[in-house]
Amino acid sequence: MTGSRRVLVTLVLFLVVPAVMSGCSGVWPPSGAAATDDMGQAGYVLPCLLCHEEPVGRRRSVVDESGAGGHAFGLEVLTADWCLVCHEMTQHASGSVRLWEDPGDREVVIEMAGDPSREPNEAGKVTELCTVCHRVGGYAVHTVGGAWQPACITCHDLHNPASENLMLVSASVYNRTLEIEMPVVFTARSGSGSFNDGEGTDDGICQVCHTNTAYHKYDGTGAPHNDGTNCTTCHPHSAGFLPAGGASCIACHSSRQGTRPAVVNADGTGGHHLAGGVLMDEDCVMCHEMSRHQQGTVRLWTDPGNPTTPLAVTGAPEELVPFCSSCHDSLTHPIIHTTGTAWEPVCTECHELHDPTNANLSLVRDVVHNDSLGVGKPVIFTARSGAGSFNDGKGADDGICQVCHTNTAYHKYDGTGSPHNNGMNCTVCHPHADGFTTVDGPFCIKCHSSGVPDRHHLVYDRPIPPGSVIPHPDSDRDSVPDSNYGCLSCHDENFSERRDCTACHSRRNPHDTTADTTNGY
Repeated sequence: MTGSRRVLVTLVLFLVVPAVMSGCSGVWPPSGAAATDDMGQAGYVLPCLLCHEEPVGRRRSVVDESGAGGHAFGLEVLTADWCLVCHEMTQHASGSVRLWEDPGDREVVIEMAGDPSREPNEAGKVTELCTVCHRVGGYAVHTVGGAWQPACITCHDLHNPASENLMLVSASVYNRTLEIEMPVVFTARSGSGSFNDGEGTDDGICQVCHTNTAYHKYDGTGAPHNDGTNCTTCHPHSAGFLPAGGASCIACHSSRQGTRPAVVNADGTGGHHLAGGVLMDEDCVMCHEMSRHQQGTVRLWTDPGNPTTPLAVTGAPEELVPFCSSCHDSLTHPIIHTTGTAWEPVCTECHELHDPTNANLSLVRDVVHNDSLGVGKPVIFTARSGAGSFNDGKGADDGICQVCHTNTAYHKYDGTGSPHNNGMNCTVCHPHADGFTTVDGPFCIKCHSSGVPDRHHLVYDRPIPPGSVIPHPDSDRDSVPDSNYGCLSCHDENFSERRDCTACHSRRNPHDTTADTTNGY
Protein backbone atom coordinates (compact mmCIF):
# COMPACT_ATOMS: atom_id res chain seq x y z
CA MET A 1 0.00 0.00 0.00
CA THR A 2 1.37 3.46 -0.89
CA GLY A 3 2.04 6.02 1.79
CA SER A 4 -0.65 8.44 0.62
CA ARG A 5 -3.23 5.67 0.46
CA ARG A 6 -2.23 4.44 3.93
CA VAL A 7 -2.78 7.97 5.28
CA LEU A 8 -6.19 8.07 3.60
CA VAL A 9 -7.16 4.72 5.06
CA THR A 10 -6.04 5.83 8.49
CA LEU A 11 -8.18 8.96 8.18
CA VAL A 12 -11.20 6.96 7.03
CA LEU A 13 -10.80 4.50 9.88
CA PHE A 14 -10.41 7.38 12.35
CA LEU A 15 -13.68 8.89 11.16
CA VAL A 16 -15.66 5.73 10.50
CA VAL A 17 -14.43 3.01 12.81
CA PRO A 18 -15.92 4.47 16.01
CA ALA A 19 -19.36 4.11 14.48
CA VAL A 20 -18.70 0.90 12.53
CA MET A 21 -16.80 -0.98 15.22
CA SER A 22 -19.65 -0.37 17.58
CA GLY A 23 -21.49 -2.62 15.19
CA CYS A 24 -18.60 -5.13 14.90
CA SER A 25 -18.37 -5.45 18.67
CA GLY A 26 -22.07 -5.09 19.34
CA VAL A 27 -25.01 -5.62 17.04
CA TRP A 28 -24.99 -4.79 13.34
CA PRO A 29 -26.22 -2.37 12.03
CA PRO A 30 -25.07 0.37 14.41
CA SER A 31 -27.63 2.05 16.61
CA GLY A 32 -29.93 4.28 14.59
CA ALA A 33 -29.03 2.83 11.18
CA ALA A 34 -31.60 0.89 9.19
CA ALA A 35 -30.58 -2.46 7.66
CA THR A 36 -31.37 -2.89 3.99
CA ASP A 37 -32.06 -6.03 1.95
CA ASP A 38 -28.78 -5.81 0.03
CA MET A 39 -26.71 -5.91 3.22
CA GLY A 40 -25.74 -2.25 2.81
CA GLN A 41 -26.01 0.05 5.81
CA ALA A 42 -27.19 3.50 4.89
CA GLY A 43 -24.59 6.16 5.59
CA TYR A 44 -21.89 3.77 6.78
CA VAL A 45 -18.75 2.35 5.14
CA LEU A 46 -17.74 -1.21 6.02
CA PRO A 47 -13.99 -1.42 6.73
CA CYS A 48 -13.69 -5.20 6.00
CA LEU A 49 -11.46 -4.88 2.93
CA LEU A 50 -9.48 -1.98 4.32
CA CYS A 51 -8.46 -4.08 7.33
CA HIS A 52 -8.19 -7.55 5.84
CA GLU A 53 -6.17 -6.78 2.73
CA GLU A 54 -3.24 -7.13 5.13
CA PRO A 55 -2.59 -9.50 8.05
CA VAL A 56 -4.50 -8.58 11.18
CA GLY A 57 -2.76 -9.97 14.21
CA ARG A 58 -2.23 -13.70 13.64
CA ARG A 59 -4.74 -13.73 10.76
CA ARG A 60 -3.30 -13.57 7.25
CA SER A 61 -4.74 -11.26 4.61
CA VAL A 62 -7.90 -12.59 3.01
CA VAL A 63 -8.15 -10.34 -0.08
CA ASP A 64 -5.87 -8.02 -1.95
CA GLU A 65 -6.42 -4.27 -2.08
CA SER A 66 -8.78 -4.61 -5.04
CA GLY A 67 -10.98 -7.14 -3.25
CA ALA A 68 -9.73 -10.07 -5.30
CA GLY A 69 -8.43 -13.32 -3.82
CA GLY A 70 -11.46 -14.40 -1.83
CA HIS A 71 -14.77 -16.13 -2.43
CA ALA A 72 -16.51 -13.55 -4.61
CA PHE A 73 -19.86 -15.22 -5.42
CA GLY A 74 -19.03 -15.40 -9.11
CA LEU A 75 -17.74 -11.83 -9.21
CA GLU A 76 -14.17 -10.79 -9.95
CA VAL A 77 -13.76 -9.00 -6.63
CA LEU A 78 -15.44 -8.76 -3.25
CA THR A 79 -17.03 -5.62 -1.96
CA ALA A 80 -17.36 -5.05 1.76
CA ASP A 81 -21.11 -5.55 1.94
CA TRP A 82 -20.74 -9.05 0.49
CA CYS A 83 -18.67 -10.12 3.51
CA LEU A 84 -21.80 -10.05 5.64
CA VAL A 85 -23.52 -12.62 3.44
CA CYS A 86 -21.53 -15.37 5.16
CA HIS A 87 -19.99 -13.69 8.22
CA GLU A 88 -21.95 -13.01 11.40
CA MET A 89 -20.35 -9.95 12.97
CA THR A 90 -21.64 -9.56 16.54
CA GLN A 91 -18.41 -10.89 18.12
CA HIS A 92 -15.99 -9.91 15.37
CA ALA A 93 -13.86 -7.58 17.48
CA SER A 94 -13.35 -10.29 20.08
CA GLY A 95 -11.43 -12.42 17.57
CA SER A 96 -14.13 -14.97 16.81
CA VAL A 97 -14.90 -16.12 13.29
CA ARG A 98 -18.64 -16.74 13.12
CA LEU A 99 -20.49 -17.82 9.99
CA TRP A 100 -24.11 -18.14 9.04
CA GLU A 101 -24.98 -21.82 8.56
CA ASP A 102 -27.46 -20.71 5.90
CA PRO A 103 -26.84 -17.23 4.50
CA GLY A 104 -30.37 -17.33 3.11
CA ASP A 105 -32.17 -17.34 6.45
CA ARG A 106 -29.34 -16.12 8.76
CA GLU A 107 -30.71 -17.79 11.87
CA VAL A 108 -28.15 -20.42 12.93
CA VAL A 109 -24.56 -19.34 13.67
CA ILE A 110 -21.47 -21.52 13.19
CA GLU A 111 -18.81 -20.77 15.79
CA MET A 112 -15.35 -21.62 14.41
CA ALA A 113 -12.87 -22.89 16.99
CA GLY A 114 -9.88 -24.05 14.96
CA ASP A 115 -8.25 -24.47 11.56
CA PRO A 116 -10.74 -26.15 9.19
CA SER A 117 -7.96 -27.19 6.81
CA ARG A 118 -6.40 -29.32 9.56
CA GLU A 119 -9.18 -30.26 11.95
CA PRO A 120 -12.00 -32.52 10.69
CA ASN A 121 -14.64 -31.17 13.06
CA GLU A 122 -13.96 -27.62 11.97
CA ALA A 123 -13.96 -28.67 8.30
CA GLY A 124 -17.36 -30.25 8.79
CA LYS A 125 -18.74 -26.97 10.12
CA VAL A 126 -17.73 -25.12 6.96
CA THR A 127 -19.17 -27.89 4.77
CA GLU A 128 -22.62 -27.09 6.19
CA LEU A 129 -22.22 -23.54 4.92
CA CYS A 130 -20.78 -24.54 1.54
CA THR A 131 -23.49 -27.03 0.67
CA VAL A 132 -26.28 -24.51 1.19
CA CYS A 133 -25.31 -22.87 -2.08
CA HIS A 134 -23.25 -25.53 -3.84
CA ARG A 135 -25.63 -28.44 -3.58
CA VAL A 136 -27.55 -26.73 -6.39
CA GLY A 137 -24.53 -27.19 -8.65
CA GLY A 138 -24.28 -30.84 -7.72
CA TYR A 139 -21.04 -30.65 -5.77
CA ALA A 140 -20.31 -33.42 -3.29
CA VAL A 141 -17.45 -34.05 -0.90
CA HIS A 142 -14.69 -36.39 -2.01
CA THR A 143 -15.86 -39.95 -1.25
CA VAL A 144 -12.92 -42.25 -0.52
CA GLY A 145 -14.46 -44.91 1.75
CA GLY A 146 -11.68 -44.70 4.33
CA ALA A 147 -11.47 -43.11 7.76
CA TRP A 148 -10.49 -39.77 6.25
CA GLN A 149 -13.20 -38.11 4.18
CA PRO A 150 -11.90 -34.76 2.85
CA ALA A 151 -14.33 -31.87 3.23
CA CYS A 152 -14.78 -28.82 1.00
CA ILE A 153 -12.27 -26.72 2.90
CA THR A 154 -9.64 -29.48 2.68
CA CYS A 155 -9.05 -28.66 -0.98
CA HIS A 156 -10.47 -25.14 -1.24
CA ASP A 157 -9.23 -21.99 0.47
CA LEU A 158 -11.99 -19.40 0.62
CA HIS A 159 -9.57 -16.53 1.10
CA ASN A 160 -6.00 -16.47 -0.18
CA PRO A 161 -4.98 -13.58 -2.42
CA ALA A 162 -1.50 -15.08 -2.81
CA SER A 163 -2.82 -18.21 -4.55
CA GLU A 164 -2.89 -18.39 -8.34
CA ASN A 165 -4.89 -21.61 -8.41
CA LEU A 166 -8.22 -21.87 -10.13
CA MET A 167 -11.53 -22.37 -8.29
CA LEU A 168 -10.10 -21.27 -4.93
CA VAL A 169 -8.08 -24.49 -4.80
CA SER A 170 -5.65 -24.21 -1.92
CA ALA A 171 -1.98 -23.47 -2.55
CA SER A 172 -1.23 -26.39 -0.25
CA VAL A 173 -3.29 -29.30 1.08
CA TYR A 174 -2.73 -31.06 4.36
CA ASN A 175 -2.39 -34.82 3.80
CA ARG A 176 -3.84 -36.22 7.02
CA THR A 177 -2.57 -39.74 6.29
CA LEU A 178 1.04 -38.61 6.09
CA GLU A 179 0.48 -35.57 8.34
CA ILE A 180 2.36 -33.24 6.01
CA GLU A 181 1.48 -30.16 4.00
CA MET A 182 1.65 -30.77 0.24
CA PRO A 183 2.10 -27.85 -2.22
CA VAL A 184 -0.52 -27.69 -4.98
CA VAL A 185 -0.47 -26.16 -8.46
CA PHE A 186 -3.83 -26.02 -10.23
CA THR A 187 -3.66 -23.39 -12.94
CA ALA A 188 -5.38 -25.32 -15.74
CA ARG A 189 -8.03 -28.02 -16.12
CA SER A 190 -5.94 -30.01 -18.57
CA GLY A 191 -2.34 -30.06 -19.66
CA SER A 192 0.44 -28.54 -17.59
CA GLY A 193 -0.64 -27.44 -14.11
CA SER A 194 -3.85 -29.48 -14.18
CA PHE A 195 -5.28 -32.13 -11.83
CA ASN A 196 -2.21 -34.30 -12.37
CA ASP A 197 -0.09 -33.42 -15.35
CA GLY A 198 2.56 -36.10 -14.80
CA GLU A 199 5.29 -33.46 -15.09
CA GLY A 200 7.91 -32.19 -12.66
CA THR A 201 6.98 -32.05 -8.99
CA ASP A 202 4.11 -34.11 -7.61
CA ASP A 203 1.78 -31.20 -6.95
CA GLY A 204 -1.49 -32.08 -8.69
CA ILE A 205 -4.63 -31.47 -6.62
CA CYS A 206 -5.79 -35.02 -7.46
CA GLN A 207 -2.42 -36.41 -6.44
CA VAL A 208 -1.18 -34.85 -3.23
CA CYS A 209 -3.45 -36.88 -0.93
CA HIS A 210 -3.41 -40.23 -2.73
CA THR A 211 -1.54 -42.82 -0.69
CA ASN A 212 -3.51 -45.98 -1.47
CA THR A 213 -4.56 -45.67 -5.10
CA ALA A 214 -3.35 -47.47 -8.19
CA TYR A 215 -2.65 -44.19 -10.04
CA HIS A 216 -1.47 -40.63 -9.36
CA LYS A 217 0.07 -41.25 -5.95
CA TYR A 218 1.47 -38.41 -3.85
CA ASP A 219 5.07 -39.46 -4.49
CA GLY A 220 4.75 -39.89 -8.26
CA THR A 221 4.46 -43.69 -8.15
CA GLY A 222 1.58 -45.74 -9.52
CA ALA A 223 0.67 -46.74 -13.05
CA PRO A 224 0.33 -43.90 -15.63
CA HIS A 225 -3.32 -43.00 -16.12
CA ASN A 226 -4.56 -40.20 -18.39
CA ASP A 227 -1.93 -37.70 -17.24
CA GLY A 228 -2.81 -34.12 -18.10
CA THR A 229 -6.50 -34.77 -18.78
CA ASN A 230 -9.46 -33.25 -16.98
CA CYS A 231 -10.09 -35.82 -14.23
CA THR A 232 -13.65 -34.61 -13.64
CA THR A 233 -14.72 -35.84 -17.07
CA CYS A 234 -14.79 -39.37 -15.64
CA HIS A 235 -14.68 -38.53 -11.92
CA PRO A 236 -17.27 -35.76 -11.55
CA HIS A 237 -17.34 -33.53 -8.50
CA SER A 238 -21.07 -34.26 -8.26
CA ALA A 239 -20.27 -37.93 -7.53
CA GLY A 240 -17.63 -37.18 -4.91
CA PHE A 241 -15.03 -37.84 -7.63
CA LEU A 242 -16.07 -41.49 -7.86
CA PRO A 243 -16.12 -42.80 -11.44
CA ALA A 244 -19.89 -42.82 -11.70
CA GLY A 245 -22.18 -41.57 -14.46
CA GLY A 246 -21.22 -39.75 -17.61
CA ALA A 247 -18.57 -41.48 -19.67
CA SER A 248 -16.64 -42.86 -16.72
CA CYS A 249 -17.13 -46.62 -16.54
CA ILE A 250 -17.34 -47.55 -20.22
CA ALA A 251 -14.89 -44.87 -21.39
CA CYS A 252 -12.20 -45.99 -18.93
CA HIS A 253 -12.71 -49.73 -18.87
CA SER A 254 -12.98 -50.28 -22.60
CA SER A 255 -9.19 -50.00 -22.52
CA ARG A 256 -6.60 -51.49 -20.21
CA GLN A 257 -6.26 -49.75 -16.83
CA GLY A 258 -2.88 -50.48 -15.29
CA THR A 259 -2.69 -54.23 -14.75
CA ARG A 260 -6.41 -54.73 -15.36
CA PRO A 261 -7.46 -55.76 -18.89
CA ALA A 262 -10.32 -54.10 -20.70
CA VAL A 263 -13.67 -55.41 -19.46
CA VAL A 264 -15.99 -54.10 -22.19
CA ASN A 265 -15.82 -52.80 -25.74
CA ALA A 266 -16.20 -49.09 -26.38
CA ASP A 267 -19.86 -49.65 -27.32
CA GLY A 268 -20.58 -51.48 -24.05
CA THR A 269 -20.58 -55.00 -25.46
CA GLY A 270 -18.40 -57.81 -24.14
CA GLY A 271 -19.44 -57.82 -20.49
CA HIS A 272 -22.16 -59.23 -18.29
CA HIS A 273 -25.27 -57.28 -19.20
CA LEU A 274 -28.33 -56.94 -17.03
CA ALA A 275 -30.63 -57.08 -20.02
CA GLY A 276 -29.94 -56.80 -23.71
CA GLY A 277 -26.59 -56.91 -25.46
CA VAL A 278 -24.75 -53.85 -24.13
CA LEU A 279 -23.80 -52.29 -20.81
CA MET A 280 -24.58 -48.72 -19.85
CA ASP A 281 -22.73 -46.81 -17.11
CA GLU A 282 -25.72 -47.06 -14.80
CA ASP A 283 -25.66 -50.86 -15.19
CA CYS A 284 -22.13 -51.05 -13.78
CA VAL A 285 -23.06 -49.64 -10.40
CA MET A 286 -25.92 -52.10 -10.09
CA CYS A 287 -23.31 -54.77 -9.29
CA HIS A 288 -20.19 -52.80 -8.38
CA GLU A 289 -19.82 -51.10 -4.99
CA MET A 290 -17.72 -48.02 -5.67
CA SER A 291 -16.65 -46.55 -2.33
CA ARG A 292 -13.10 -47.94 -2.64
CA HIS A 293 -12.70 -47.84 -6.37
CA GLN A 294 -9.07 -47.61 -7.53
CA GLN A 295 -7.77 -48.90 -4.21
CA GLY A 296 -6.75 -52.24 -5.68
CA THR A 297 -9.83 -54.36 -4.91
CA VAL A 298 -12.94 -54.97 -6.97
CA ARG A 299 -15.98 -54.75 -4.70
CA LEU A 300 -19.43 -56.04 -5.63
CA TRP A 301 -22.79 -55.94 -3.94
CA THR A 302 -23.41 -59.42 -2.52
CA ASP A 303 -27.03 -58.97 -3.60
CA PRO A 304 -27.49 -56.28 -6.28
CA GLY A 305 -31.22 -56.32 -5.55
CA ASN A 306 -30.49 -55.27 -1.97
CA PRO A 307 -27.25 -53.26 -2.17
CA THR A 308 -26.30 -53.15 1.50
CA THR A 309 -23.44 -55.64 1.90
CA PRO A 310 -20.23 -55.25 -0.16
CA LEU A 311 -18.14 -58.20 -1.27
CA ALA A 312 -14.39 -57.76 -1.82
CA VAL A 313 -13.24 -59.97 -4.70
CA THR A 314 -9.92 -61.71 -4.06
CA GLY A 315 -9.97 -64.20 -6.93
CA ALA A 316 -11.28 -67.33 -5.20
CA PRO A 317 -14.05 -68.70 -7.50
CA GLU A 318 -16.35 -69.81 -4.69
CA GLU A 319 -16.57 -66.31 -3.18
CA LEU A 320 -18.74 -65.14 -6.10
CA VAL A 321 -21.35 -67.87 -5.63
CA PRO A 322 -23.62 -65.71 -3.39
CA PHE A 323 -23.32 -62.85 -5.88
CA CYS A 324 -24.22 -64.99 -8.91
CA SER A 325 -27.01 -66.87 -7.18
CA SER A 326 -28.70 -63.65 -6.07
CA CYS A 327 -29.99 -63.38 -9.66
CA HIS A 328 -29.42 -66.86 -11.10
CA ASP A 329 -31.46 -68.91 -8.67
CA SER A 330 -30.97 -72.61 -8.06
CA LEU A 331 -34.09 -73.51 -10.04
CA THR A 332 -32.51 -72.42 -13.31
CA HIS A 333 -28.77 -72.26 -12.70
CA PRO A 334 -27.22 -74.22 -9.83
CA ILE A 335 -24.24 -72.82 -8.03
CA ILE A 336 -21.97 -75.74 -8.94
CA HIS A 337 -21.39 -78.41 -11.57
CA THR A 338 -22.28 -81.60 -9.68
CA THR A 339 -19.50 -84.07 -10.39
CA GLY A 340 -19.47 -86.23 -7.28
CA THR A 341 -15.72 -85.68 -6.95
CA ALA A 342 -13.52 -83.44 -4.81
CA TRP A 343 -13.62 -80.72 -7.46
CA GLU A 344 -17.05 -79.34 -8.21
CA PRO A 345 -16.65 -76.26 -10.46
CA VAL A 346 -18.57 -73.12 -9.55
CA CYS A 347 -20.00 -70.39 -11.78
CA THR A 348 -16.93 -68.35 -12.65
CA GLU A 349 -14.75 -71.37 -13.38
CA CYS A 350 -16.72 -71.79 -16.62
CA HIS A 351 -18.03 -68.24 -17.12
CA GLU A 352 -16.05 -65.00 -17.53
CA LEU A 353 -18.16 -61.98 -16.55
CA HIS A 354 -16.10 -59.52 -18.58
CA ASP A 355 -14.00 -60.36 -21.64
CA PRO A 356 -14.63 -58.25 -24.74
CA THR A 357 -12.21 -60.35 -26.84
CA ASN A 358 -14.16 -63.56 -26.20
CA ALA A 359 -16.49 -64.82 -28.95
CA ASN A 360 -18.01 -67.65 -26.89
CA LEU A 361 -21.71 -67.77 -26.10
CA SER A 362 -23.18 -67.23 -22.63
CA LEU A 363 -19.99 -65.61 -21.32
CA VAL A 364 -18.26 -69.02 -21.39
CA ARG A 365 -14.54 -68.58 -20.83
CA ASP A 366 -12.14 -68.98 -23.72
CA VAL A 367 -9.76 -70.79 -21.35
CA VAL A 368 -10.95 -73.01 -18.50
CA HIS A 369 -8.62 -74.21 -15.77
CA ASN A 370 -8.73 -77.99 -15.39
CA ASP A 371 -8.22 -78.33 -11.66
CA SER A 372 -7.50 -82.05 -11.88
CA LEU A 373 -4.67 -81.60 -14.37
CA GLY A 374 -3.59 -78.17 -13.16
CA VAL A 375 -3.62 -76.65 -16.67
CA GLY A 376 -5.67 -74.15 -18.63
CA LYS A 377 -7.59 -75.63 -21.58
CA PRO A 378 -8.71 -73.49 -24.55
CA VAL A 379 -12.47 -73.53 -25.14
CA ILE A 380 -14.59 -72.92 -28.26
CA PHE A 381 -18.30 -72.54 -27.59
CA THR A 382 -19.82 -70.65 -30.49
CA ALA A 383 -22.90 -72.84 -31.01
CA ARG A 384 -25.21 -75.02 -28.94
CA SER A 385 -25.13 -77.86 -31.43
CA GLY A 386 -22.95 -78.81 -34.37
CA ALA A 387 -19.46 -77.38 -34.89
CA GLY A 388 -18.19 -75.33 -31.94
CA SER A 389 -20.77 -76.74 -29.53
CA PHE A 390 -20.47 -78.47 -26.16
CA ASN A 391 -18.40 -81.27 -27.76
CA ASP A 392 -18.55 -81.50 -31.51
CA GLY A 393 -16.07 -84.41 -31.82
CA LYS A 394 -14.03 -82.50 -34.39
CA GLY A 395 -10.54 -81.09 -34.43
CA ALA A 396 -9.05 -79.83 -31.18
CA ASP A 397 -10.48 -81.14 -27.94
CA ASP A 398 -11.90 -77.75 -26.93
CA GLY A 399 -15.56 -78.35 -26.07
CA ILE A 400 -16.74 -76.75 -22.83
CA CYS A 401 -18.19 -80.13 -21.75
CA GLN A 402 -14.91 -81.85 -22.58
CA VAL A 403 -11.95 -79.85 -21.37
CA CYS A 404 -12.35 -80.82 -17.71
CA HIS A 405 -13.46 -84.45 -18.08
CA THR A 406 -10.75 -86.79 -16.83
CA ASN A 407 -12.84 -89.60 -15.33
CA THR A 408 -15.88 -89.98 -17.58
CA ALA A 409 -16.82 -92.65 -20.12
CA TYR A 410 -17.39 -90.07 -22.88
CA HIS A 411 -15.99 -86.75 -24.12
CA LYS A 412 -12.69 -86.82 -22.25
CA TYR A 413 -10.29 -83.87 -22.27
CA ASP A 414 -7.82 -85.67 -24.58
CA GLY A 415 -10.37 -86.90 -27.11
CA THR A 416 -10.57 -90.43 -25.73
CA GLY A 417 -13.69 -92.17 -24.45
CA SER A 418 -16.60 -93.73 -26.28
CA PRO A 419 -18.40 -91.57 -28.89
CA HIS A 420 -21.59 -90.19 -27.40
CA ASN A 421 -23.95 -87.78 -29.16
CA ASN A 422 -21.17 -85.62 -30.61
CA GLY A 423 -22.37 -82.22 -31.74
CA MET A 424 -25.62 -82.38 -29.81
CA ASN A 425 -26.87 -79.95 -27.18
CA CYS A 426 -25.70 -81.67 -24.01
CA THR A 427 -28.12 -79.75 -21.80
CA VAL A 428 -31.10 -81.57 -23.30
CA CYS A 429 -30.20 -84.58 -21.15
CA HIS A 430 -27.80 -82.86 -18.73
CA PRO A 431 -29.61 -79.62 -17.83
CA HIS A 432 -27.83 -76.72 -16.16
CA ALA A 433 -30.59 -76.63 -13.56
CA ASP A 434 -29.49 -80.04 -12.27
CA GLY A 435 -25.78 -79.29 -12.16
CA PHE A 436 -25.36 -81.08 -15.51
CA THR A 437 -26.05 -84.45 -13.93
CA THR A 438 -28.14 -86.88 -15.94
CA VAL A 439 -31.77 -86.34 -15.08
CA ASP A 440 -33.48 -89.60 -14.14
CA GLY A 441 -36.75 -90.29 -15.89
CA PRO A 442 -38.31 -88.45 -18.82
CA PHE A 443 -34.99 -87.18 -20.23
CA CYS A 444 -33.58 -90.71 -20.40
CA ILE A 445 -36.57 -92.37 -22.04
CA LYS A 446 -36.57 -89.83 -24.86
CA CYS A 447 -33.89 -92.09 -26.31
CA HIS A 448 -34.15 -95.27 -24.25
CA SER A 449 -37.75 -96.21 -24.98
CA SER A 450 -39.49 -99.18 -26.62
CA GLY A 451 -37.49 -98.57 -29.78
CA VAL A 452 -34.31 -99.66 -28.03
CA PRO A 453 -33.60 -103.43 -28.21
CA ASP A 454 -32.74 -103.62 -24.53
CA ARG A 455 -36.24 -104.19 -23.14
CA HIS A 456 -35.03 -103.71 -19.59
CA HIS A 457 -35.59 -99.99 -20.01
CA LEU A 458 -39.29 -100.70 -20.18
CA VAL A 459 -39.35 -101.28 -16.44
CA TYR A 460 -38.89 -97.56 -15.88
CA ASP A 461 -41.31 -96.19 -13.29
CA ARG A 462 -42.74 -99.61 -12.49
CA PRO A 463 -42.90 -100.80 -8.87
CA ILE A 464 -39.83 -102.61 -7.55
CA PRO A 465 -40.91 -106.07 -6.32
CA PRO A 466 -40.07 -106.73 -2.67
CA GLY A 467 -36.72 -108.44 -2.24
CA SER A 468 -35.38 -107.37 -5.64
CA VAL A 469 -31.65 -106.85 -5.89
CA ILE A 470 -30.73 -103.68 -7.79
CA PRO A 471 -27.37 -101.86 -7.94
CA HIS A 472 -28.66 -98.56 -6.52
CA PRO A 473 -31.70 -99.11 -4.31
CA ASP A 474 -31.57 -95.48 -3.08
CA SER A 475 -30.79 -93.64 -6.30
CA ASP A 476 -31.58 -90.15 -4.95
CA ARG A 477 -29.59 -90.74 -1.74
CA ASP A 478 -32.36 -89.62 0.57
CA SER A 479 -31.93 -92.66 2.86
CA VAL A 480 -35.29 -94.03 1.71
CA PRO A 481 -35.23 -97.06 -0.70
CA ASP A 482 -36.79 -96.38 -4.09
CA SER A 483 -40.29 -97.76 -4.58
CA ASN A 484 -40.26 -97.58 -8.39
CA TYR A 485 -37.58 -98.31 -10.94
CA GLY A 486 -35.68 -95.33 -12.31
CA CYS A 487 -32.75 -95.06 -14.69
CA LEU A 488 -30.38 -94.46 -11.81
CA SER A 489 -31.56 -97.58 -10.05
CA CYS A 490 -29.10 -99.45 -12.24
CA HIS A 491 -26.89 -96.77 -13.79
CA ASP A 492 -24.56 -94.37 -12.05
CA GLU A 493 -24.84 -90.64 -12.71
CA ASN A 494 -22.08 -90.71 -15.33
CA PHE A 495 -23.35 -93.95 -16.93
CA SER A 496 -19.81 -95.27 -16.71
CA GLU A 497 -20.70 -98.53 -14.92
CA ARG A 498 -20.82 -101.62 -17.11
CA ARG A 499 -23.64 -104.01 -16.25
CA ASP A 500 -24.14 -107.66 -17.04
CA CYS A 501 -27.11 -109.82 -16.22
CA THR A 502 -25.71 -111.11 -12.96
CA ALA A 503 -25.99 -107.67 -11.43
CA CYS A 504 -29.65 -108.48 -10.92
CA HIS A 505 -30.25 -112.09 -11.97
CA SER A 506 -28.75 -115.47 -11.03
CA ARG A 507 -27.58 -117.93 -13.69
CA ARG A 508 -29.76 -120.72 -12.40
CA ASN A 509 -33.00 -118.84 -12.58
CA PRO A 510 -33.26 -115.67 -14.72
CA HIS A 511 -36.31 -114.62 -12.76
CA ASP A 512 -34.59 -115.04 -9.44
CA THR A 513 -34.10 -111.56 -7.98
CA THR A 514 -31.13 -112.74 -5.89
CA ALA A 515 -27.91 -111.79 -7.69
CA ASP A 516 -25.37 -114.52 -8.41
CA THR A 517 -22.06 -112.94 -7.49
CA THR A 518 -19.96 -116.05 -8.03
CA ASN A 519 -20.98 -117.49 -11.37
CA GLY A 520 -21.85 -115.05 -14.15
CA TYR A 521 -22.79 -115.71 -17.77
